Amino acid sequence: MKFDKVAFGVMLILIGIGLVMIYSASLEIAKVKYHSSSFFLMKQFMRIGFAFIFFYLVLNVDYHWLVDRNRIFMIIAVGLLLYLIVNNGVSSIKGAKRWVSLFGVTIQPSDMAKMVLIMYMGKMISKNEKELENGNVESLLSMLVVPAVIIGLIILQPNFSTAAIVCSIIGTMLFIGGLRLRFFMMVVALAIPAAIILVLKAPYRLARLKAFLSPDQFLTGSYQANQSLIGLGSGGIEGVGLGQSSQKLLYLPEPFNDFIFSILGEEFGFIGITVVFALFAILVYRGFIIASKAPDRLGHHLAIGITVMFAFYFFIHSGVVSVLFPTTGIPLPFISYGGSNLLFNMIAMGILLNISTQAGRKIIP
Repeated sequence: MKFDKVAFGVMLILIGIGLVMIYSASLEIAKVKYHSSSFFLMKQFMRIGFAFIFFYLVLNVDYHWLVDRNRIFMIIAVGLLLYLIVNNGVSSIKGAKRWVSLFGVTIQPSDMAKMVLIMYMGKMISKNEKELENGNVESLLSMLVVPAVIIGLIILQPNFSTAAIVCSIIGTMLFIGGLRLRFFMMVVALAIPAAIILVLKAPYRLARLKAFLSPDQFLTGSYQANQSLIGLGSGGIEGVGLGQSSQKLLYLPEPFNDFIFSILGEEFGFIGITVVFALFAILVYRGFIIASKAPDRLGHHLAIGITVMFAFYFFIHSGVVSVLFPTTGIPLPFISYGGSNLLFNMIAMGILLNISTQAGRKIIP
């Protein structure tokens, strides 16, 4: 099977970097909590093996087949999101109910919902390109009903950061899909007040925003951001060396997940950060190349959505650890510790590479 080997190679390198950084960043915490320095590394190895099974399956299944059955996946995703909201028995972590256990595997339904929405929007945009270009408001609104419901369920978990990223992905897909600029700005204008209201209504979100805007006045709220900056600043050009990070010594919360980029910057310095930036730039570039060579408009828009998803996650994760954005829990694709995000990222890569296998073969819409 001929697929984009550059994109595949980048994915493997990022996963490899992730394993190294997860072991380094989790070493001390694993010793203290589980009396095994390789506890998190071994768990991630198992998760990678599990995710590769789905990656292989999706890679070898025509993306049209998956999109045609997306309604089934959507029902499952919505069902799981509703289950989290209505079931009081679901354990809450840091005030949010985001995880559900299925057959011994813990996943975030919002990760599945995100992938389902990308497939849904890819299909809808490919069918309604002319309507979008002609500024048909009715068509636009009808396309946004399903995403609005699912995003609303994600917000109720609550999971504002994922909901915001999903909105950004959908907006970008619409814009690239031909939505007129004035209508795009109209959608943005409607989204901004909604986002402001959601931030103001949640005390913890407002506290994060205040800490971001005035870190000197809100030292508790800005603790993570300050520790992240200390880690990045300590790395300098070449870094302090693999395993030599001081911030992972229980100073920086979630050093192997939400702030893994900070540990990478501390241990490998500006050079290490540049390498990871370059890898994601190559991945995004190859994603757009795959989109441009897709056999039909569905493949084109689907590839755009997946590529934009990777770009947004990298951009926001790196922005949070460098304090360009308020602190929020956004994993770094393929590198951060975790099974759910890795699983659906690899499923997304499987779909993207499946589209690349059909490059140059024109399909009649």
